[in-house]
Amino acid sequence: MSAPRQILLPLLRRPQPDLATFVAGPNAEALAAVRNLLSPNQSGGLVYLWGDAGSGRSHLLQGFAAGCSGFAATARVVEAATVDGDWLPQGPVLVVDDVDRLAPAAQVRLFDAINRGHRDDWLMLISGPCAPVQLALRGELSSRLAQGLVLHLQHLSDTDKTEAMSAYAAQLGFALPNDVTSYLLRHGRRDLGTLLAVVQAIDEVSLRDQRPVSVRLAHDVLYSADLFCEI
Repeated sequence: MSAPRQILLPLLRRPQPDLATFVAGPNAEALAAVRNLLSPNQSGGLVYLWGDAGSGRSHLLQGFAAGCSGFAATARVVEAATVDGDWLPQGPVLVVDDVDRLAPAAQVRLFDAINRGHRDDWLMLISGPCAPVQLALRGELSSRLAQGLVLHLQHLSDTDKTEAMSAYAAQLGFALPNDVTSYLLRHGRRDLGTLLAVVQAIDEVSLRDQRPVSVRLAHDVLYSADLFCEI
């Protein structure tokens, strides 16, 4: 392939994370558990999701918080690294991402909040990079998390990612050739959020510059976004 062409790119925008756009793949049980928390018949509960970066933890948490907005206007995802010992978790919805990054004083606050949540039927969704027993947290907090429904999130297969990219392209109104999806998986960042943002950029550049959707265009988009990787 000839030297890449530097092009002016639109801002790479990831699709808004919600439960409807979550590609479950091997994580159907986790998606079902999160949806079950939102069921009108659900009276409280604690779900703990764990998995590597890029496994879909944050997507599920953000989708869950958005789904709670109809009955809990203050529902939001708390990023554990941003809170300190003055943090006061509030119900009836508690959503915490990257719990392993909580400061020691904030861990005490979360432990107390989970106890209160069980008593008052809060909906609680918490995530971390590993199983509760492996978390470097206060022992009582790890034990409390382990008493909830604990589910391991696995990475999507290339087949799942290909189907997700093709479906997203169809939603945008164009067909994504198989050689383009294969190229993106070989030479781009492999997390689904970035892949879908690149698909959207390919569509926008194709329409703007009147270029066909091709491996050449995918190459130029990856290069211009500083996402191209040699193999």
